[in-house]
Amino acid sequence: MKPDVGECLIGAASRFEGALSCEGLIRIEGDCSGRLESAGTIVVAAGATVKAELKAAEVIVAGSLEGSIEASRRVDLAPGAKVRAEIRSRAFRLEEGAWFRGTVAGYSEVPADEV
Repeated sequence: MKPDVGECLIGAASRFEGALSCEGLIRIEGDCSGRLESAGTIVVAAGATVKAELKAAEVIVAGSLEGSIEASRRVDLAPGAKVRAEIRSRAFRLEEGAWFRGTVAGYSEVPADEV
């Protein structure tokens, strides 16, 4: 049985400023600035406004993001996303209808589980 992991929601009517760390999902629907870190996934929902450094296994953006993203697995920019960021990730997907300005870099080393 998999142990429960924490989840965090920053709701549409909420504003968060600072540093947040969570083992599970972080979902942002409101305004957020600072640094967010998750061992799992960070979701910037449609309508959300984020100015932050994001670090997670996976990052999905459908709202507005300015800052940086470091993802150990993947980054997805969904339709409607407006992103100005430096991105570092093993995989990157820019869907039609998303806007992106910045840089994308991969990792130079191959993960140990893929050797």
